[in-house]
Amino acid sequence: MLLNKTQQQALELIRQAEILNANIWSHPKGARGGRSNLDNVCEYCGKHLKDDKRKYVSILISGLLIPSSIEENVIWQLSEKGLCDEPQGAFAIGSNCAKKLLGKELINYIFY
Repeated sequence: MLLNKTQQQALELIRQAEILNANIWSHPKGARGGRSNLDNVCEYCGKHLKDDKRKYVSILISGLLIPSSIEENVIWQLSEKGLCDEPQGAFAIGSNCAKKLLGKELINYIFY
């Protein structure tokens, strides 16, 4: 299957994200820390978010966080080729949870 350079780079970044194992649905109590039907909460733990502590991350439907340098249209192209899951969009996450999930790689994944 032929991929252009942008798609190849995006696929490599997604593979690196898989190795990092940063998954927004990986909370021990389940998505949103086991809470449901809540607005303005961290998508990982379910706690209320203050505006100054909120970050945004893009995810695939599997919950895998994807680097912010990958444009969504490129992910859709890869998804249509069966090379990754579909993008789900951006979700709010608290600063502490973002640090917990991403560690030193935080800067490569978050939107402010």
